[in-house]
Amino acid sequence: MPRGRPQKFDEIAVLDAAAELFKRDGYDAVSVAQLCEETGLAMQSLYHRFGDKAGLYREALDRYGQTANDPQIAALEHAADPLAAVQRFVRQWKRHAGASRDDGCLFTQALARGDRADAEGPDTVARAYTTRLRRALTQTLRLAIEQEQLDPQADPAVLADLLLTMAFGVAVIGRGGMPASMIDHASTAALTLLDGAKPAAGA
Repeated sequence: MPRGRPQKFDEIAVLDAAAELFKRDGYDAVSVAQLCEETGLAMQSLYHRFGDKAGLYREALDRYGQTANDPQIAALEHAADPLAAVQRFVRQWKRHAGASRDDGCLFTQALARGDRADAEGPDTVARAYTTRLRRALTQTLRLAIEQEQLDPQADPAVLADLLLTMAFGVAVIGRGGMPASMIDHASTAALTLLDGAKPAAGA
């Protein structure tokens, strides 16, 4: 390629490849050289387009949110049956059973290493997407209460926080190679919790 000519590349493919590398090895362990090898980008093109590794990480996180988080949020926000949508959210945890290094959740890693002192850091992308998911989950639970699927005394914000915290824990357990039974037990306990929050018969 002649010197100085911008490299043409598929940005979506580059972001997807970078996200997989960051998810597998973790942000801190990934070098710029590895990113270039995995994505096919020339180092000059990486710095020209993304600024640095953190810039590529930020955009890879955003792309990951679009593909992994947005469908979850949409499924909650547009559910005809809010309680069933929350139950599906919980049942999806079982996909983490038997996860490998290539699996897991990129946002879980980002939140675990997040530097809250850096208000503009790339990890803010993970926090923003997680906040959106938290809001959608809370609103869906609130609708379940309004539709009398859950007891009116149930607190949708508390339930949402508990379920979301469990969801992130399940992702860590799965990637860490812990027994799949731990994920089954967490999923069963969460579903039992939702059943217990239903209105009492005849109430």
